Amino acid sequence: LFFRQKGYNLFKPAVVNVQNNYLDEQCIIVDENDKPLRSGSKRYCHSVETLSLHRAFSIFLFTKNRELILQRRAAQKITFPLVWTNACCSHPLWNENEMSTDENNVGIRRAAKRKLSHELGIHAVDIGRMKVRNFVLVYNVSKIFDNSVSNVFKFG
Repeated sequence: LFFRQKGYNLFKPAVVNVQNNYLDEQCIIVDENDKPLRSGSKRYCHSVETLSLHRAFSIFLFTKNRELILQRRAAQKITFPLVWTNACCSHPLWNENEMSTDENNVGIRRAAKRKLSHELGIHAVDIGRMKVRNFVLVYNVSKIFDNSVSNVFKFG
């Protein structure tokens, strides 16, 4: 269990259980052209041993003055705790609603809307107005690894 390895025994068991449940969510493992191959848990996709290329997204929010909004990830996060980052990062899930790869990237847009609501309480999001670009991200810190086709969203 990752929490024991990193000394996270100071967190309440409920927090540990919630974080571990998120690691069981099924991501979309893709090839180099972003074609879905199969599902894989977040735990599997972020393991150094598996190095699975998977779909992800990163949301950048800006104030009216064009200032980038940053956040510091919670200490109890399993992936990249206490790291300063953009507003929201996550993964579309292996389901019909979020796997769509049409020309408008509607699946990844739906996933971004879901996480904006969940993580930041931003519910009124017009997914048609999202500006989207993608790139391949490789990031390695200790035993946590990210190897993803990341879709970047810009708001503001």
